[in-house]
Amino acid sequence: MSYDLMNPAIIPPADDQGHSAKVTVRVQPDWLREIDMTIKHNGLEYCNRGDFIRDAIRRHFQWIETWMRDHDEEIFGSLWGKIKLILNSFEQDRYQQGFAAIMTSLRERVNIFMQRDAKIEAVRHILQAIHTLKQMPDGYWRNTHLTAILGEYKEMLESSDKVSIIKLLTQEIEESNAELDREGVEEI
Repeated sequence: MSYDLMNPAIIPPADDQGHSAKVTVRVQPDWLREIDMTIKHNGLEYCNRGDFIRDAIRRHFQWIETWMRDHDEEIFGSLWGKIKLILNSFEQDRYQQGFAAIMTSLRERVNIFMQRDAKIEAVRHILQAIHTLKQMPDGYWRNTHLTAILGEYKEMLESSDKVSIIKLLTQEIEESNAELDREGVEEI
């Protein structure tokens, strides 16, 4: 069955990797009749009970997250809090892996240009990477990427008359880090 991804109520039963899990629940007979009547209502575009239940679960997760945010709930002791911490750890791992991949790719490309005596292309590639990273939202990972690139390629950039760019970026990173430090102190 194909799924209309433009319909927000329809959520495919499997993720983009083809993974899914089967869940069986018992409900009161009146609930089942209500679900079936809702599915038959043409305006909602549910194809089957699975579509309805997946949408209900997604909406409930959104409600929980909003409720916790609105009530400033202490989440660290709760199961939901533990889940959010685990997900945050996965996200940080993904950012770290992304950082390593970006730096590896940049090193490889710069090395190729330098082996071909194409220093101008190497510098241009570094500057494109810096420009792309500057589009990221201010924060730890943006500053980490920019600091690493500047640290690794500072001499090459300075020798190619790009000193003003380095000074501006260094100042921008320092200001952003100082702001992050102030925000961290305010949160405590």
